[in-house]
Amino acid sequence: MEVRIKTLSYSLFASGEGDGLIDSDVVYDSFGIPYIPAKRVKGCLKESALEVCEMLGISSEIVYSVFGKDGFEGKIYINNLYINGYEDLKSEIKALKKGKVFSLYLHPQKVLSHFTAVRYQTAINEDGVAKENSLRTVRVLKPDIEFKGDIYEIKTLSRREKALLYLAAINLKRMGTSRNRGFGEVKCILENSEFESSQEAIDVLLTSEVAEASKDDNKASSILFDPKLTGENAKIKFTVKTLSPVVIAQPRGEQNTVYTKKYIPASVVRGLLAKRLVEISKLGRDAHRNEHFYTLFLSDKTKIGNAYPKKEGYVFYQTPLFIQEEKGSNSATLYNVFDKHEETEMPNNTKPLNKFCYIDDENVYIYEPETTFYFHNNRDREKGHSIGEGIFYYEAINSGEEFEGEIVGDRGYLEELKQKFDDFTAFIGRSKTAQYGLVKFCFGDIEGLNSNEVNDTEFIVYAISPIILYNEYGFTQPSENILINYLANLLECEKEEIEIVDSAARIEKIENFITIWKLKTPSLFAYSAGSSFKVKLKTIDDKIIRNLGKIEAEGIGEEKNLGFGKVKILHDIQEEMVRKKVPEKEDRNSTDIKQSRDILLEIIIRDLLTVVNYLGYRKAEDFKGTSKNWKLISNHLINRLSKMLTESNDFSEWKIKIDENLDGKKAGELLKKLGLFEELTDKEMIKEILSKQDVNKFEGILSKLGVNIMEDSSLQWDIFKNYWLNFLRYLRLFKKQEE
Repeated sequence: MEVRIKTLSYSLFASGEGDGLIDSDVVYDSFGIPYIPAKRVKGCLKESALEVCEMLGISSEIVYSVFGKDGFEGKIYINNLYINGYEDLKSEIKALKKGKVFSLYLHPQKVLSHFTAVRYQTAINEDGVAKENSLRTVRVLKPDIEFKGDIYEIKTLSRREKALLYLAAINLKRMGTSRNRGFGEVKCILENSEFESSQEAIDVLLTSEVAEASKDDNKASSILFDPKLTGENAKIKFTVKTLSPVVIAQPRGEQNTVYTKKYIPASVVRGLLAKRLVEISKLGRDAHRNEHFYTLFLSDKTKIGNAYPKKEGYVFYQTPLFIQEEKGSNSATLYNVFDKHEETEMPNNTKPLNKFCYIDDENVYIYEPETTFYFHNNRDREKGHSIGEGIFYYEAINSGEEFEGEIVGDRGYLEELKQKFDDFTAFIGRSKTAQYGLVKFCFGDIEGLNSNEVNDTEFIVYAISPIILYNEYGFTQPSENILINYLANLLECEKEEIEIVDSAARIEKIENFITIWKLKTPSLFAYSAGSSFKVKLKTIDDKIIRNLGKIEAEGIGEEKNLGFGKVKILHDIQEEMVRKKVPEKEDRNSTDIKQSRDILLEIIIRDLLTVVNYLGYRKAEDFKGTSKNWKLISNHLINRLSKMLTESNDFSEWKIKIDENLDGKKAGELLKKLGLFEELTDKEMIKEILSKQDVNKFEGILSKLGVNIMEDSSLQWDIFKNYWLNFLRYLRLFKKQEE
């Protein structure tokens, strides 16, 4: 289903933030394009559904079944609502901003001004006078802007529940801030609904509830998951693409803000795939008794890895801690601190990057997935305003980000996963029933495990996910001695043959939350991702080389099936490297302007008229300085001229008015004496204004949008009118200053 909301009046879907000039602003993205957050839509539809139940006199339990309530997940997911053609407009603006011609006009605030207007409010005291410090400036959306978004069924809705959703959409009349004070009138409709009229939906809603959902579930047949085991371990890559903002919560900062991890943890991927297998194979609550389910998700035979950011074909991991930058320097040079010698010119004050990177020989490409902070609040339905402590922020990974990971396991299991699961959409992370968490999951090709390319006795073991090590008493203890024990065991050599000659490591505490248990897991201590160890072996042979490849494929330490312990084996790292940005591919013709044409046209013409207004001011200033009798023009005459200009629709109409009202009369004679009458009635004056250096630069820019100033009589009239209106406005101001 698709929900559409059209603004019928000025509306304020507030972001909870403002800037120096705006006290309360609308929600918009990084390009300045407004949207309606899905949590607002869901909250308003829920309130509307409660009103429908109250009007029809039925129980409100069906509302909580559809929309959920504290501790219980609803049956629907609602995406953010964007304007028509949003994705095309966004990509077009992004491409145009890379060029020189239009980038100046596509600042987010300028783009936003196309959709919005500014309104001022103040409070009046009992005497009818504005209260002190009560002036507020708000930015509101203009009427007639249509937004649309998708509604997904997480669980199948019954026909009665669909009827409630249909009626809730029709009943929704106002949204946003100050909705009871004139703002926020909207029209909401539900597309692709199975109801033709509200009466049909009411009739269904008033019937006894029938559990169509469970019937549908029973009708659906299960899919047999029956892998042909091969005994050969292989790997399959998978990608997770965010289709909406995603919050992978991590404990950090103050309690009213939820921050997100910038990668997809293996535990999230495992839960996603486990749920998928339970659904398609109808395993139910006994899933853990199924042999294949156990092997895939509960044993250590299948290792599911974290999914890391992917951009332009590169996969980015946490930057190794031995690659550092100079403190307080903007230099692109990075240093390998493992090769720090007295004879080198490496600075003493270096620090780790704490970002994701891709290392390519002497180049280090840096990338961080883009995130956005979203404001939310709980609104009391009866009081109509926020609940005291119900204000909170979510940091979320932006939609459109891509992540890649891999699963290592029996080739037969991987082939069955790829065949039976196919590509699918799912929901992950926090608040995944509204606005957040929608992702697309895709499997790649199945590959054999990589063979190790290191045949040197010195190499670097670099953790791309936390390494958990147990000591002899069964407790987690990040320690180089214990790490040597693990390495000796995996390389099948004596621990005396292994020496860690240098290290750059951090330790962190790991703690997860198991949703189904509603409990946290025990705390574990581990080497953080990015920790690096320079290892030296006394000897190296084919067995050790082969086992190094196995370590790189399957990891080291404990909990490897949950994504921990993944490492890379590095060697021949440069002493100095260069930090670079990821080169972006040109995916469209930057001169192709379709979606953004109207926005650009409005912005550029507004800028053009601003310049013309300034020229009008300069004309008034010059007139004051060169004409001794300029004060003879009365305020009454100035007002008459301004009124005639404002009411004229083109130059011909203006010319007729000024001839009929002023020519041959005392006021007209005065204008002729001052040399203004001819200028005011001369059409060639338009060309003179257009020939000004500050104005004619717009001719070329507008021509790229298909507008020819020299042939567009409407635009020429706007320029002429604005020029003289500002001349008259400042003339009156100068007279007032002289009084």
